[in-house]
Amino acid sequence: MGLHARVVTASVGLLLVLGSAGCGSRDEPVAAAAATTSTQAPAEAEAASPGGAIAPNMVRVRGTVRLAAGSELPEYTQADIGRDAARPGIPDACSPARASDVNPMRLSNQRGVGGVLVTATGDVARFQQLPAGTPRTIEMGIRDCRLDPTLVVAAVGDTIQLTNHSPRAFITNFTTDPVNEAQAPERARRLEIIRAGVQRVECTMAAGCGRAEVVVLAHRVASVTDAEGRFELDVPAGAEVVLHAWHPLLGRQEGEARLTIDRAVAGQTQALDIELAVVPRPANPAVVPAPAPATPDSAPGH
Repeated sequence: MGLHARVVTASVGLLLVLGSAGCGSRDEPVAAAAATTSTQAPAEAEAASPGGAIAPNMVRVRGTVRLAAGSELPEYTQADIGRDAARPGIPDACSPARASDVNPMRLSNQRGVGGVLVTATGDVARFQQLPAGTPRTIEMGIRDCRLDPTLVVAAVGDTIQLTNHSPRAFITNFTTDPVNEAQAPERARRLEIIRAGVQRVECTMAAGCGRAEVVVLAHRVASVTDAEGRFELDVPAGAEVVLHAWHPLLGRQEGEARLTIDRAVAGQTQALDIELAVVPRPANPAVVPAPAPATPDSAPGH
């Protein structure tokens, strides 16, 4: 029961609102998340999967995010991942460039989209009543000179443990941390998540190591699709819930599907797919330099 993707009417900055409000209503579009494609399979994106027994006040939703016919997944530019001509290339000790470096979302043979965030909005009071959960430590690494995983879903209070497993040093940066830190091989760094929103881990100044997006939500009702586009999510029962599939590369576009109130039965498992239709972004118009101001010698009459 998939629904088409819609263009959201607010920017990804709405996640900041979610951080203070606890959750959005069903009319507040929320960001979702991402993965990768390559000849060498990357590690799965980081997110919590419900598993175990379903809580008494929750309903479990299982489904697949599928790319709509005629749609194509966007990709990063070389500059986006720190590998433009102005920066050093991939160090000799690591494998050469590959498709997954710029393609963080995977597309399966069945058009399932791997590595996208799936989260939910609905009745504000029901979401606010969800337990906050204990802070998590999320493992992230620089492996083969590339950040892994490339998408992380987290909450305020969590910590990212970033370890450089590559044979050379990198200078790492996190959006909310002003320090650019040099990380030698096998050196770890702790990144504290202090606010909601979409944040980024990257390597700066010297060689690039790709980029990892950190989507920080106000609740833990979120997951990241596997390589086949599948997800499993426990959402509050007793009211309609809207599921959102999103990745930072999609900008203001997202996939959406509704779990209607008649299916939001506590303790049950429901099937619900999300269709993702991606409209290509228009190219930025060329910038035409303004004409030089007239000089006295070039003015009319001279």
